[in-house]
Amino acid sequence: MIKHIFSDMDGTLLNNRGNVSPTTVRAIKASRIPITLVSARAPMEMVPAIKALGLKGE
Repeated sequence: MIKHIFSDMDGTLLNNRGNVSPTTVRAIKASRIPITLVSARAPMEMVPAIKALGLKGE
């Protein structure tokens, strides 16, 4: 059973335009599994993905 997802962004979560696709957003939200973004990007570069996924630091 998967309890938590840790995902890289570039080449994994983001599409070739550097965005989280609407299909990916729906799938992640529907899974109801907590997700943590893992990246070498600066936190402010991650903000669009965080907002698209509705993530909150809990």
